[in-house]
Amino acid sequence: MVPSRVVVIAGLLTGLSALATAQPPKLGDVVSRLSAYLVEYEQRLALVVAEERYHQVFDLILPSGRVDVSVQASVLPVGHRERLLRSDYALTRAPDKQAWVGYRDTFEVDGKPIRDREDRLQQLLTAGGTASAARIADESSRFNLGNTVVTRNINVPTLVLEMLHPRNQARFSFSKAGEETIGGALTWRLEYKERERPTFIRDVNHRDRRSHGSVWVNPATGEVWRTALTWDSAPKGTITVTYGRAANVDLLVPLTMSERYEPGEGRLTGDAAYSNYRQFRTSGRLVPP
Repeated sequence: MVPSRVVVIAGLLTGLSALATAQPPKLGDVVSRLSAYLVEYEQRLALVVAEERYHQVFDLILPSGRVDVSVQASVLPVGHRERLLRSDYALTRAPDKQAWVGYRDTFEVDGKPIRDREDRLQQLLTAGGTASAARIADESSRFNLGNTVVTRNINVPTLVLEMLHPRNQARFSFSKAGEETIGGALTWRLEYKERERPTFIRDVNHRDRRSHGSVWVNPATGEVWRTALTWDSAPKGTITVTYGRAANVDLLVPLTMSERYEPGEGRLTGDAAYSNYRQFRTSGRLVPP
């Protein structure tokens, strides 16, 4: 009888020990894992190109609350406008600066080709031509609907990843705001608030725009499943990005981006979806999945 009782007691002590070591992680632990994940992310996702399908809508809201659907005027902001952009979108790290950047090369507007699709963005990036790629991205930004209302270049899905990267992370404070299951994974919703100046985002007159938002992080791995970015200064805006699995890429990548702006009496929305991910080496060769 004694041996069996010793086994029972030993088993009980082992169970109590396991419970003691299975304590939930602390906030600092999760932020550290997020940092490590973002460092690895930009190294492993060095050059990825996806196809972006981007639907933008602008509505002028009348004082009565009704949406003006007039289509007579040729210059925004008037009436209701819609635009569908198709672009090649590249996620890469600029070799000439410590930054995670996204480049958009639009090849179709409202179903009409605006150039031959010869994968020029991919060719430039694999050859190291980020300066030319940036010029292409600037050219493509002119197709944004409502540029005369909200001039912007922050509508890129990986912006928050760059903001919260360890090289910029000290600019923000973090707090845990809850837990949520996304893509079958338990995540912590971390709220971040910018506390440094000059701010990461500024307007066309270089005035500070203090930002804040949330990032949904797997507390065990640091993986990012969703980000949300907002700011309080006019024009108010919010950009939300969801991440998930894609063929040919072994890391979580942007699947959707949703942006909402309230410029004065108007409302500007954009919804993008990302597909057909391709990862390349600097030689231009596709990396096997």
